[in-house]
Amino acid sequence: MMIQEFEQLFDAYIAELRESKDSAELWWSSLNEQELRQPGSSETLSVRDRWPLGPASHPFVIATYRKYYFLCKALNETLAEHPREVIRKDPSEDDWGQRNDEPPPARQIEPKVFVLDLLAGGRSDDLYQFMLSLVYVPIGMKNSEPV
Repeated sequence: MMIQEFEQLFDAYIAELRESKDSAELWWSSLNEQELRQPGSSETLSVRDRWPLGPASHPFVIATYRKYYFLCKALNETLAEHPREVIRKDPSEDDWGQRNDEPPPARQIEPKVFVLDLLAGGRSDDLYQFMLSLVYVPIGMKNSEPV
């Protein structure tokens, strides 16, 4: 379970990543069609040779990934600076049959988990499958900090 701020950020990420994916797939199809119409010589690199990770490596997709990686990181920092108590109410008859041992919502989510692992399953599984071909994390490091 995620807290509301993460849920809202995740919804925005899914929407933007879906747009980036659609654009990247159009670009990828165009490159492949062009290659079929104008095959190169044996020295010419194929589309797959030039872009071995496929459409997931398009700059639109990488920019979306990076944007939400850093937004998640910033949200984690904000939530760490402003902790909120989880309000637990006294049990009532309305709670009958409810589990009392459910963990509280996650207060922080690792950015690399947010931008990939949370996509798995459900409404965003197609995005997860798409992003699996991006076999590296497109986040640079400087002095042990993401840049």
